[in-house]
Amino acid sequence: MPELYNAKVIENKALLVPIEIVEKLNLQEGDELQFSINENRIIEVEVIERVSPLLELAGIGTEIYKDFDLQKERESWRRPWDPEPEITE
Repeated sequence: MPELYNAKVIENKALLVPIEIVEKLNLQEGDELQFSINENRIIEVEVIERVSPLLELAGIGTEIYKDFDLQKERESWRRPWDPEPEITE
């Protein structure tokens, strides 16, 4: 038989999740839950996977540098009085 827990609707219709559920699912403040109700009026809850805000930015702008030549850009920074760069291979 599944474990049963009681939750409570509190101020502003917020749902107070039992600590046992919070701990078992490792829920953090700001996590999102998805609720679905089946034809028998049974509510199922799923934790929406957390994605790091930094990971959401990964890969953005890759097209900007598609034809970018880093070496040529660095050479354009050189001032007439700068020493010649050492070439290492």
